[in-house]
Amino acid sequence: MEATITGEDDIAVGLSVIDNNEEEHLIEMEMDGEIYHHNQDAYADDPDERSPEGMKHVGQAQQYAKYYVYRERGYDTLDVDKNPDRLLHAAIVVAALSTDAFEDHFGDLYRQLKSHNTDQEPVVHVEDDIREDTFFVYAKEIYLGLEDEELAELATSLTDEDVIAYLQDAAELLESEPTGSVGLLEKFPSLAEEYDLEGFIDETDPEQWIRATPTVYPRWRIGKGIHQDPDQLPDIDGDPDCRLEIVPYDPDSIEDLQEYVVQHIKCQIRDCFVHMGMVPPEPFHVQGPGADINTMQFQRYDFLQPYHDPDADIDWESV
Repeated sequence: MEATITGEDDIAVGLSVIDNNEEEHLIEMEMDGEIYHHNQDAYADDPDERSPEGMKHVGQAQQYAKYYVYRERGYDTLDVDKNPDRLLHAAIVVAALSTDAFEDHFGDLYRQLKSHNTDQEPVVHVEDDIREDTFFVYAKEIYLGLEDEELAELATSLTDEDVIAYLQDAAELLESEPTGSVGLLEKFPSLAEEYDLEGFIDETDPEQWIRATPTVYPRWRIGKGIHQDPDQLPDIDGDPDCRLEIVPYDPDSIEDLQEYVVQHIKCQIRDCFVHMGMVPPEPFHVQGPGADINTMQFQRYDFLQPYHDPDADIDWESV
């Protein structure tokens, strides 16, 4: 995937994107990432008439365009489940929490999961027809203390090569420390300093990075859509930095859930790269379900590999 910004003003940005099939896409988007123009000659314009391969390349071109503008200009063009920077910092913070701190923030998710197979009282009600007849997940949102200016600095201060190196180094740091180790964030400032990310150098208390972790709520599938009860949604301004979407399972312990949550976020980071036509950096060659909308697509479309399946044979050289 390649991109070039061809023009911009105070309202919008125009790009030329070359997809993995070496076809050009001319894309224009507003500063919030809304694409209002997309012209290309290689694939059908009507999505209903587009081949599976065309669907893949058009979707990847649009997502890569959003990522490129975010990376080059620092604009907030990426959806909550498509920003690898936000997700990576969420994974680091969650992994660095002590067991007690993790339980303070995510104990409701643990109790809700345990309510399926024990006499644990559920935290939130799930309608019987959803529980019995519908595929659903438990959503839990994480709001970090990241300021927009800090995220913009992270986006624009790194070259493309530095981005991959930073993600790899941060992921290796994530792997090097056991879950629940505050040493993770004690080492993270040195990594931030190495890449001149001033906004991330000073804080070493993982709980100070968390602004809110509102109560768990269910999301379920109907057809191609994902639904939720508006009355159960968090009443917090702004978008979360990460939304966990956990398929119901029976965690052995709160520590087991913490490890699973970190792995789940890494799967979401993997999906960010897959959906913009990029092979994920090696530390994110992980398998398992990420955001459920991505899992739906992996299950539905043969042109996407089944990254959600822990037992699938994945070709990590292509997307």
